[in-house]
Amino acid sequence: MCKYRSQRSVQYSLTETSSYSSRDRMERQEFQKEAEAPLSYAKLMSQARAAISEALEKMGLTEEIELSEVPAAELGDLGSPVALLLFKKMRRPPREIAEDIKTQIDLTDKDLIERVQVAGG
Repeated sequence: MCKYRSQRSVQYSLTETSSYSSRDRMERQEFQKEAEAPLSYAKLMSQARAAISEALEKMGLTEEIELSEVPAAELGDLGSPVALLLFKKMRRPPREIAEDIKTQIDLTDKDLIERVQVAGG
């Protein structure tokens, strides 16, 4: 599971001029946040997919990376069944595979991923 760093920690800057009322500025700021959110989510998906793919490469494995939103917020924002998909190939428990993948993940350049955790089976 990947935990997404909250968008609230990002500072938004807009050019403010005296011709705009404070309500106009607030509406523009909200619009700016909404416009940037899909881009951040797409970047999160890209970073998560890259992190898992790089970890699998280190392990000498290749697998198509599926990502989906997780049902419970306390588990994070994204999940992947990649360990379950590798179960047949590796003939090892999925949880062990997931732990191995987790240890290989490097988050150095993944600024939107807060943490990686193994959950489930």
